[in-house]
Amino acid sequence: RTALDAGAGGVLLLNNDTRVAPDFLAPLLATMRDSPRAGAVTSQILRLDRPEVLDVAYLEVHFDERNVVQLQGVNRLPSEGYDRRRRVYVVPGCCVLFRAAVLREVGLFDETFFAYHEDVDWCLRAAAAGWEVYYEPYSRVFHKGSRSTERFFRKPPRKVTLKDPDRFTLL
Repeated sequence: RTALDAGAGGVLLLNNDTRVAPDFLAPLLATMRDSPRAGAVTSQILRLDRPEVLDVAYLEVHFDERNVVQLQGVNRLPSEGYDRRRRVYVVPGCCVLFRAAVLREVGLFDETFFAYHEDVDWCLRAAAAGWEVYYEPYSRVFHKGSRSTERFFRKPPRKVTLKDPDRFTLL
């Protein structure tokens, strides 16, 4: 909000559990420059623990299927079809460069979402207003993943104790 109030032309949203390549911003800006209807663009989101592998590329929405929101590119190599700029349905909120004019028109993320799907909601609202969103693989961001919600899914550690060579007990 502060950036919009100050007259910024764009706003970058970047999760606090990410690291960026030194040149990550230039390809995002190039996408905005090349595509006047681009309301938002995301980077290639790679895994921090395995930087050659995608954490996620982008999301698709299929209202006619059981799994409506589908992550694309998870644990895939960028060369497996995720190595070119493309217009997509939804960009993941992990790293997004927004055109400020779109934020002013469409609004910010809906704060009633705690985590997850606020990006889906925003992209659907932007599309309904005639804006496009893009995936830009030449911008690289490395994501640790699920830091906001890991406390809800953390399982207690399991300890294996060997009592004799033929038996073991899980504690």
